[in-house]
Amino acid sequence: MTFRPCIVCQHAQSTEVFNKPYHLTGLGEVALCITVCDNCGAVYQNPLPDQQKIRKTYSEMSNYTNPGRDGKPSATKVAALDRQLAYLSKFMSPKGRAFQVGCSDGYTLHRFQQAGWKVDGIDPSSRAIALAKSQYSLALNKGFIEDFNSKDAQYDLIILTHVLEHFVDPKAVLLKCLAMLKDGGHIFIEVPSLIDQESWPTSYFTFEHLSYFSPLSMINLMKACGIEPLGPVVTDLTEKDPYPIQMCHGRKGKISPLIEKDQQALSMCQAYVNRDKARWQDINHKIDIGTAEAKNIAIWGGGVHTAQLLEETTLLEHFAPITIVDSDPQKWGKSLYDITIVAPSTLILEDPELAIVISSFVFEQEIKQTLEANHNLHASIVTLYS
Repeated sequence: MTFRPCIVCQHAQSTEVFNKPYHLTGLGEVALCITVCDNCGAVYQNPLPDQQKIRKTYSEMSNYTNPGRDGKPSATKVAALDRQLAYLSKFMSPKGRAFQVGCSDGYTLHRFQQAGWKVDGIDPSSRAIALAKSQYSLALNKGFIEDFNSKDAQYDLIILTHVLEHFVDPKAVLLKCLAMLKDGGHIFIEVPSLIDQESWPTSYFTFEHLSYFSPLSMINLMKACGIEPLGPVVTDLTEKDPYPIQMCHGRKGKISPLIEKDQQALSMCQAYVNRDKARWQDINHKIDIGTAEAKNIAIWGGGVHTAQLLEETTLLEHFAPITIVDSDPQKWGKSLYDITIVAPSTLILEDPELAIVISSFVFEQEIKQTLEANHNLHASIVTLYS
Protein backbone atom coordinates (compact mmCIF):
# COMPACT_ATOMS: atom_id res chain seq x y z
CA MET A 1 0.00 0.00 0.00
CA THR A 2 1.17 3.49 -0.86
CA PHE A 3 0.75 6.68 1.16
CA ARG A 4 -1.00 9.36 -0.84
CA PRO A 5 -0.95 13.11 -0.22
CA CYS A 6 -4.05 15.14 -0.99
CA ILE A 7 -5.13 14.81 -4.63
CA VAL A 8 -5.77 18.56 -4.82
CA CYS A 9 -3.40 20.50 -2.55
CA GLN A 10 -0.76 17.82 -1.77
CA HIS A 11 -1.25 18.32 1.99
CA ALA A 12 0.01 15.33 3.99
CA GLN A 13 -2.53 15.31 6.84
CA SER A 14 -6.02 13.87 6.50
CA THR A 15 -8.82 12.48 8.69
CA GLU A 16 -9.88 8.86 8.22
CA VAL A 17 -13.62 8.27 7.86
CA PHE A 18 -13.75 4.63 6.71
CA ASN A 19 -11.35 1.67 6.82
CA LYS A 20 -12.19 -1.96 6.03
CA PRO A 21 -10.55 -4.82 4.10
CA TYR A 22 -12.50 -6.63 1.37
CA HIS A 23 -11.74 -9.77 -0.62
CA LEU A 24 -12.05 -8.91 -4.31
CA THR A 25 -12.43 -11.21 -7.30
CA GLY A 26 -9.05 -12.25 -8.65
CA LEU A 27 -7.19 -9.83 -6.35
CA GLY A 28 -7.48 -11.22 -2.83
CA GLU A 29 -7.71 -8.92 0.18
CA VAL A 30 -7.68 -5.19 -0.53
CA ALA A 31 -8.06 -2.52 2.15
CA LEU A 32 -10.44 0.37 1.49
CA CYS A 33 -9.50 3.47 3.47
CA ILE A 34 -11.26 6.79 2.84
CA THR A 35 -9.80 10.04 4.18
CA VAL A 36 -10.64 13.75 4.04
CA CYS A 37 -7.86 16.30 3.58
CA ASP A 38 -7.44 18.47 6.68
CA ASN A 39 -6.39 21.43 4.53
CA CYS A 40 -8.83 21.62 1.60
CA GLY A 41 -11.48 18.97 2.34
CA ALA A 42 -10.83 16.77 -0.69
CA VAL A 43 -11.92 13.12 -0.27
CA TYR A 44 -9.74 10.24 -1.47
CA GLN A 45 -8.40 6.78 -0.67
CA ASN A 46 -5.27 6.86 1.47
CA PRO A 47 -3.24 4.76 1.59
CA LEU A 48 -3.77 3.50 -1.93
CA PRO A 49 -4.41 -0.16 -2.73
CA ASP A 50 -1.58 -1.99 -4.47
CA GLN A 51 -1.14 -0.24 -7.83
CA GLN A 52 -0.54 -3.52 -9.67
CA LYS A 53 -3.95 -4.71 -8.45
CA ILE A 54 -5.50 -1.47 -9.68
CA ARG A 55 -4.00 -1.93 -13.13
CA LYS A 56 -4.96 -5.60 -13.22
CA THR A 57 -8.57 -4.67 -12.51
CA TYR A 58 -8.84 -2.38 -15.53
CA SER A 59 -6.74 -4.38 -17.96
CA GLU A 60 -8.08 -7.87 -17.17
CA MET A 61 -11.42 -7.48 -15.39
CA SER A 62 -12.93 -4.32 -16.81
CA ASN A 63 -16.69 -4.44 -16.39
CA TYR A 64 -17.37 -1.95 -19.17
CA THR A 65 -17.93 -4.38 -22.04
CA ASN A 66 -21.69 -4.75 -21.50
CA PRO A 67 -21.76 -8.50 -20.78
CA GLY A 68 -25.22 -9.99 -21.08
CA ARG A 69 -26.33 -7.19 -23.40
CA ASP A 70 -24.62 -8.33 -26.61
CA GLY A 71 -22.26 -5.39 -26.34
CA LYS A 72 -25.03 -2.81 -26.41
CA PRO A 73 -24.97 0.17 -24.00
CA SER A 74 -27.40 0.40 -21.10
CA ALA A 75 -30.35 2.77 -21.21
CA THR A 76 -28.59 4.81 -18.52
CA LYS A 77 -25.54 5.28 -20.71
CA VAL A 78 -27.62 6.26 -23.73
CA ALA A 79 -29.38 8.90 -21.63
CA ALA A 80 -26.02 10.11 -20.27
CA LEU A 81 -24.72 10.73 -23.79
CA ASP A 82 -27.86 12.64 -24.69
CA ARG A 83 -27.24 14.86 -21.67
CA GLN A 84 -23.51 15.29 -22.24
CA LEU A 85 -23.84 16.21 -25.90
CA ALA A 86 -26.64 18.66 -25.12
CA TYR A 87 -24.49 20.28 -22.41
CA LEU A 88 -21.44 20.68 -24.67
CA SER A 89 -23.51 21.99 -27.59
CA LYS A 90 -24.18 25.13 -25.52
CA PHE A 91 -20.48 25.99 -25.48
CA MET A 92 -18.84 24.61 -28.61
CA SER A 93 -19.69 23.30 -32.06
CA PRO A 94 -18.89 19.65 -32.88
CA LYS A 95 -15.85 20.13 -35.02
CA GLY A 96 -12.25 19.05 -34.77
CA ARG A 97 -10.67 16.16 -32.88
CA ALA A 98 -11.97 14.67 -29.64
CA PHE A 99 -10.01 12.25 -27.44
CA GLN A 100 -11.57 10.18 -24.65
CA VAL A 101 -9.57 8.94 -21.68
CA GLY A 102 -10.99 5.57 -20.62
CA CYS A 103 -13.10 5.03 -23.74
CA SER A 104 -14.38 1.59 -22.59
CA ASP A 105 -16.81 0.10 -25.12
CA GLY A 106 -16.49 2.99 -27.58
CA TYR A 107 -20.13 4.06 -27.32
CA THR A 108 -19.32 7.58 -26.11
CA LEU A 109 -16.92 8.17 -29.00
CA HIS A 110 -19.44 6.65 -31.40
CA ARG A 111 -22.00 9.23 -30.32
CA PHE A 112 -19.47 12.06 -30.57
CA GLN A 113 -18.52 10.82 -34.03
CA GLN A 114 -22.17 10.87 -35.07
CA ALA A 115 -22.35 14.46 -33.79
CA GLY A 116 -19.54 15.51 -36.12
CA TRP A 117 -16.29 14.97 -34.22
CA LYS A 118 -13.21 13.08 -35.39
CA VAL A 119 -12.58 10.73 -32.50
CA ASP A 120 -9.76 8.89 -30.76
CA GLY A 121 -9.32 7.36 -27.32
CA ILE A 122 -7.51 4.98 -25.00
CA ASP A 123 -8.53 2.17 -22.63
CA PRO A 124 -6.49 -0.51 -20.81
CA SER A 125 -8.97 -3.32 -21.52
CA SER A 126 -8.32 -5.47 -24.60
CA ARG A 127 -11.94 -6.62 -24.55
CA ALA A 128 -13.21 -3.04 -24.49
CA ILE A 129 -10.97 -2.05 -27.41
CA ALA A 130 -12.14 -5.09 -29.37
CA LEU A 131 -15.78 -4.25 -28.62
CA ALA A 132 -15.33 -0.67 -29.84
CA LYS A 133 -13.93 -2.10 -33.08
CA SER A 134 -16.65 -4.70 -33.61
CA GLN A 135 -19.60 -2.53 -32.56
CA TYR A 136 -18.62 0.87 -33.93
CA SER A 137 -15.63 0.28 -36.27
CA LEU A 138 -13.44 2.43 -34.02
CA ALA A 139 -9.69 1.71 -33.96
CA LEU A 140 -8.65 2.95 -30.53
CA ASN A 141 -5.53 2.74 -28.36
CA LYS A 142 -5.01 0.02 -25.76
CA GLY A 143 -3.16 1.14 -22.65
CA PHE A 144 -3.13 3.55 -19.73
CA ILE A 145 -3.19 7.29 -20.32
CA GLU A 146 -0.21 7.67 -17.98
CA ASP A 147 1.88 5.66 -20.49
CA PHE A 148 0.37 7.12 -23.67
CA ASN A 149 2.70 8.90 -26.09
CA SER A 150 0.55 11.90 -26.85
CA LYS A 151 3.08 13.58 -29.17
CA ASP A 152 2.04 17.16 -29.92
CA ALA A 153 -0.97 19.09 -28.71
CA GLN A 154 -3.51 17.96 -31.26
CA TYR A 155 -7.00 17.72 -29.76
CA ASP A 156 -9.83 20.22 -29.59
CA LEU A 157 -11.66 18.32 -26.87
CA ILE A 158 -10.54 15.89 -24.16
CA ILE A 159 -13.36 13.79 -22.68
CA LEU A 160 -13.10 12.44 -19.13
CA THR A 161 -16.48 10.94 -18.26
CA HIS A 162 -16.61 8.77 -15.14
CA VAL A 163 -12.88 8.10 -15.26
CA LEU A 164 -11.06 10.81 -13.27
CA GLU A 165 -12.19 9.23 -9.98
CA HIS A 166 -10.37 6.02 -10.94
CA PHE A 167 -6.86 7.48 -11.22
CA VAL A 168 -4.06 7.23 -8.70
CA ASP A 169 -3.02 10.81 -9.52
CA PRO A 170 -5.89 12.77 -11.12
CA LYS A 171 -3.82 15.95 -11.11
CA ALA A 172 -1.10 14.33 -13.23
CA VAL A 173 -3.74 13.02 -15.64
CA LEU A 174 -5.27 16.47 -16.06
CA LEU A 175 -1.84 17.99 -16.68
CA LYS A 176 -1.20 15.39 -19.37
CA CYS A 177 -4.56 16.15 -20.93
CA LEU A 178 -3.68 19.84 -20.99
CA ALA A 179 -0.51 19.00 -22.90
CA MET A 180 -2.60 17.10 -25.46
CA LEU A 181 -5.00 20.01 -25.92
CA LYS A 182 -4.79 22.62 -28.67
CA ASP A 183 -4.87 26.28 -27.71
CA GLY A 184 -8.52 27.15 -27.29
CA GLY A 185 -9.44 23.50 -26.76
CA HIS A 186 -11.73 22.26 -24.00
CA ILE A 187 -11.60 19.57 -21.32
CA PHE A 188 -14.96 18.01 -20.40
CA ILE A 189 -15.28 16.19 -17.05
CA GLU A 190 -18.14 14.19 -15.57
CA VAL A 191 -17.76 12.36 -12.26
CA PRO A 192 -19.88 11.14 -9.34
CA SER A 193 -20.71 14.14 -7.18
CA LEU A 194 -19.94 14.38 -3.47
CA ILE A 195 -23.19 16.16 -2.65
CA ASP A 196 -26.51 15.19 -1.10
CA GLN A 197 -25.19 12.25 0.96
CA GLU A 198 -28.74 11.12 1.67
CA SER A 199 -28.89 9.91 -1.94
CA TRP A 200 -25.60 7.99 -1.93
CA PRO A 201 -26.23 4.27 -2.46
CA THR A 202 -25.02 1.40 -0.32
CA SER A 203 -21.25 1.04 -0.61
CA TYR A 204 -20.76 4.44 -2.21
CA PHE A 205 -17.15 4.12 -1.12
CA THR A 206 -15.68 1.44 -3.37
CA PHE A 207 -12.28 0.04 -4.35
CA GLU A 208 -12.52 1.33 -7.93
CA HIS A 209 -13.10 4.96 -6.97
CA LEU A 210 -9.84 6.33 -5.64
CA SER A 211 -11.11 9.94 -5.41
CA TYR A 212 -14.45 11.58 -4.63
CA PHE A 213 -15.18 15.06 -5.98
CA SER A 214 -17.54 17.73 -4.75
CA PRO A 215 -18.19 20.73 -7.02
CA LEU A 216 -15.79 22.76 -4.88
CA SER A 217 -12.95 20.21 -4.84
CA MET A 218 -13.30 19.80 -8.62
CA ILE A 219 -12.95 23.55 -9.18
CA ASN A 220 -9.99 23.58 -6.79
CA LEU A 221 -8.32 20.76 -8.72
CA MET A 222 -8.94 22.35 -12.11
CA LYS A 223 -7.46 25.66 -11.01
CA ALA A 224 -4.49 23.94 -9.35
CA CYS A 225 -3.77 22.34 -12.74
CA GLY A 226 -4.13 25.55 -14.72
CA ILE A 227 -7.57 24.77 -16.14
CA GLU A 228 -9.91 27.74 -16.33
CA PRO A 229 -13.46 26.57 -15.47
CA LEU A 230 -16.00 27.79 -18.01
CA GLY A 231 -19.04 28.24 -15.85
CA PRO A 232 -20.07 26.52 -12.63
CA VAL A 233 -20.03 22.78 -12.00
CA VAL A 234 -23.43 21.46 -13.03
CA THR A 235 -25.00 18.95 -10.66
CA ASP A 236 -27.87 16.78 -11.84
CA LEU A 237 -29.80 15.33 -8.94
CA THR A 238 -32.67 14.10 -11.11
CA GLU A 239 -30.44 11.54 -12.82
CA LYS A 240 -28.31 9.20 -10.73
CA ASP A 241 -25.78 6.76 -12.10
CA PRO A 242 -26.56 5.42 -9.40
CA TYR A 243 -25.24 8.39 -7.43
CA PRO A 244 -25.44 12.15 -7.98
CA ILE A 245 -23.31 13.30 -10.87
CA GLN A 246 -21.63 16.55 -11.83
CA MET A 247 -20.18 17.85 -15.07
CA CYS A 248 -18.00 20.78 -15.98
CA HIS A 249 -15.59 21.92 -18.64
CA GLY A 250 -12.65 24.24 -18.96
CA ARG A 251 -9.74 25.40 -21.08
CA LYS A 252 -6.08 26.21 -20.61
CA GLY A 253 -5.61 28.98 -18.08
CA LYS A 254 -3.29 30.04 -15.29
CA ILE A 255 -2.56 28.05 -12.14
CA SER A 256 -4.60 29.59 -9.32
CA PRO A 257 -4.64 29.14 -5.53
CA LEU A 258 -7.45 27.16 -3.92
CA ILE A 259 -10.78 28.94 -3.71
CA GLU A 260 -11.81 27.77 -0.26
CA LYS A 261 -11.91 24.68 1.90
CA ASP A 262 -14.78 22.25 1.39
CA GLN A 263 -16.27 22.55 4.87
CA GLN A 264 -19.02 19.98 4.36
CA ALA A 265 -17.12 16.96 3.04
CA LEU A 266 -16.01 15.51 6.39
CA SER A 267 -19.42 15.69 8.07
CA MET A 268 -21.16 14.29 4.97
CA CYS A 269 -18.80 11.31 4.81
CA GLN A 270 -19.14 10.58 8.52
CA ALA A 271 -22.94 10.75 8.36
CA TYR A 272 -22.99 8.47 5.33
CA VAL A 273 -20.79 5.82 6.98
CA ASN A 274 -23.15 5.66 9.96
CA ARG A 275 -26.20 5.43 7.71
CA ASP A 276 -24.61 2.75 5.52
CA LYS A 277 -24.22 0.44 8.53
CA ALA A 278 -27.98 0.55 9.07
CA ARG A 279 -28.62 -0.10 5.38
CA TRP A 280 -26.52 -3.25 5.44
CA GLN A 281 -28.52 -4.48 8.42
CA ASP A 282 -31.69 -4.00 6.38
CA ILE A 283 -30.15 -5.85 3.43
CA ASN A 284 -29.08 -8.70 5.69
CA HIS A 285 -32.67 -8.97 6.94
CA LYS A 286 -33.98 -9.13 3.35
CA ILE A 287 -31.53 -11.93 2.54
CA ASP A 288 -32.49 -13.90 5.65
CA ILE A 289 -36.17 -13.72 4.71
CA GLY A 290 -35.64 -14.37 1.00
CA THR A 291 -33.41 -17.42 1.49
CA ALA A 292 -35.10 -18.95 4.55
CA GLU A 293 -36.59 -21.88 2.62
CA ALA A 294 -33.80 -22.26 0.06
CA LYS A 295 -31.72 -25.41 -0.22
CA ASN A 296 -29.31 -23.66 -2.63
CA ILE A 297 -28.30 -20.00 -2.94
CA ALA A 298 -26.89 -18.29 -6.03
CA ILE A 299 -25.45 -14.77 -5.90
CA TRP A 300 -25.81 -13.02 -9.24
CA GLY A 301 -22.77 -10.78 -9.62
CA GLY A 302 -19.10 -11.38 -8.93
CA GLY A 303 -17.85 -7.83 -8.61
CA VAL A 304 -17.03 -5.34 -5.88
CA HIS A 305 -20.64 -5.13 -4.69
CA THR A 306 -20.65 -8.86 -3.94
CA ALA A 307 -17.34 -8.57 -2.11
CA GLN A 308 -18.91 -5.93 0.11
CA LEU A 309 -22.13 -7.93 0.42
CA LEU A 310 -20.27 -10.98 1.71
CA GLU A 311 -18.26 -8.86 4.14
CA GLU A 312 -21.17 -6.80 5.48
CA THR A 313 -23.83 -9.53 5.83
CA THR A 314 -24.06 -13.02 7.33
CA LEU A 315 -24.72 -14.67 3.98
CA LEU A 316 -21.62 -16.88 4.22
CA GLU A 317 -22.96 -18.28 7.50
CA HIS A 318 -26.01 -19.80 5.81
CA PHE A 319 -26.11 -23.59 5.71
CA ALA A 320 -27.25 -23.74 2.07
CA PRO A 321 -24.48 -24.13 -0.55
CA ILE A 322 -23.61 -20.84 -2.25
CA THR A 323 -22.80 -20.32 -5.93
CA ILE A 324 -21.66 -17.05 -7.51
CA VAL A 325 -22.54 -16.39 -11.16
CA ASP A 326 -21.62 -13.49 -13.42
CA SER A 327 -22.40 -12.74 -17.05
CA ASP A 328 -18.85 -11.45 -17.63
CA PRO A 329 -16.58 -14.25 -18.95
CA GLN A 330 -13.56 -12.41 -17.55
CA LYS A 331 -14.65 -13.44 -14.05
CA TRP A 332 -15.38 -17.11 -14.74
CA GLY A 333 -13.00 -19.43 -12.93
CA LYS A 334 -11.84 -16.72 -10.52
CA SER A 335 -12.66 -17.00 -6.83
CA LEU A 336 -14.35 -14.75 -4.32
CA TYR A 337 -14.19 -15.90 -0.68
CA ASP A 338 -13.11 -19.34 -1.98
CA ILE A 339 -16.25 -19.57 -4.14
CA THR A 340 -15.50 -20.05 -7.84
CA ILE A 341 -17.45 -17.74 -10.14
CA VAL A 342 -19.30 -19.53 -12.94
CA ALA A 343 -21.49 -18.66 -15.92
CA PRO A 344 -25.22 -18.00 -15.40
CA SER A 345 -25.99 -20.90 -17.75
CA THR A 346 -24.93 -23.29 -14.96
CA LEU A 347 -27.94 -22.29 -12.84
CA ILE A 348 -30.92 -24.63 -12.75
CA LEU A 349 -33.65 -22.01 -12.93
CA GLU A 350 -36.32 -24.71 -12.74
CA ASP A 351 -35.26 -25.54 -9.17
CA PRO A 352 -37.92 -24.19 -6.75
CA GLU A 353 -35.49 -24.63 -3.85
CA LEU A 354 -32.96 -22.23 -5.41
CA ALA A 355 -32.85 -18.59 -4.23
CA ILE A 356 -31.06 -16.11 -6.51
CA VAL A 357 -29.73 -13.04 -4.69
CA ILE A 358 -29.16 -10.19 -7.16
CA SER A 359 -26.02 -8.39 -6.02
CA SER A 360 -26.13 -5.14 -7.94
CA PHE A 361 -27.44 -1.68 -7.20
CA VAL A 362 -27.17 -0.36 -10.75
CA PHE A 363 -28.46 -3.33 -12.72
CA GLU A 364 -30.79 -4.98 -10.22
CA GLN A 365 -33.96 -4.39 -12.23
CA GLU A 366 -32.35 -5.31 -15.54
CA ILE A 367 -31.11 -8.64 -14.12
CA LYS A 368 -34.47 -9.32 -12.48
CA GLN A 369 -36.34 -8.71 -15.73
CA THR A 370 -33.97 -11.00 -17.63
CA LEU A 371 -34.54 -13.80 -15.12
CA GLU A 372 -38.30 -13.34 -15.07
CA ALA A 373 -38.42 -13.53 -18.87
CA ASN A 374 -37.34 -17.18 -18.62
CA HIS A 375 -40.52 -19.27 -18.79
CA ASN A 376 -38.81 -22.12 -16.92
CA LEU A 377 -38.05 -19.99 -13.87
CA HIS A 378 -39.17 -21.59 -10.61
CA ALA A 379 -36.31 -20.32 -8.46
CA SER A 380 -37.07 -17.39 -6.18
CA ILE A 381 -35.46 -13.99 -6.77
CA VAL A 382 -34.17 -11.89 -3.88
CA THR A 383 -33.71 -8.18 -4.60
CA LEU A 384 -31.87 -5.95 -2.17
CA TYR A 385 -32.96 -2.46 -3.19
CA SER A 386 -36.33 -2.50 -4.96
